Amino acid sequence: MRRVRVLCGLVVGALLLSGCTLVPTSNSPVVIERSSVGYQLLSKTIPGTINGRVQFVTQPVYIVDATGHLTSSSRIVPSPPTLDSILHELVIGPTTIESFAGYTSALPKNLVILQATIKNGVGYVDPRHGRKR
Repeated sequence: MRRVRVLCGLVVGALLLSGCTLVPTSNSPVVIERSSVGYQLLSKTIPGTINGRVQFVTQPVYIVDATGHLTSSSRIVPSPPTLDSILHELVIGPTTIESFAGYTSALPKNLVILQATIKNGVGYVDPRHGRKR
């Protein structure tokens, strides 16, 4: 009987506290003054650089789809795309949504690429340096 009372007290307390919040809410969007946004977050350049800018492009990365065929999947990488940025996206593998759709990758999650080169427009990965030891 005592356990039931304690359980009921905890449930009532939880219900009362669930209605409390420390963050005030509003029914409509609130405009934030530009002067109150710090850290140069509204700047068109990267903070701490001399007019540094980053532009992004979409780049195809090929992964295995649900039918077992290679298929192109777009990834957003800094422009101009480099072999390093493309290989990084390839090692990451399919996104969560792509995984739910049946996309897979045979590359292990702990893969570390230590050396890669480009010859005649084709990227080569040295297999002796391709695995973490």
